[in-house]
Amino acid sequence: MGTAWSWDFGDGATDDTQNPEHTYTAPGFYTVSLTIDTGSELKTETKTDYINVIDASAPPMWQPGRFWNEDPRRMSLQNQ
Repeated sequence: MGTAWSWDFGDGATDDTQNPEHTYTAPGFYTVSLTIDTGSELKTETKTDYINVIDASAPPMWQPGRFWNEDPRRMSLQNQ
């Protein structure tokens, strides 16, 4: 038997590929788990609240930086 992977993304979705891609559809903190089965050993690693999905429709969190306008809803960024 080869190595098997089992991902749990914390939102009800799972995947059994080694390097999965996943899209979260709701904001929040998500706990992610990976279980690896080598046939002779079973290991699980869990990262609590590892993913933080921010609501894209919410106003951005803004902090003045090196380049900023007086209007906090607008930012000017320059690549130097």
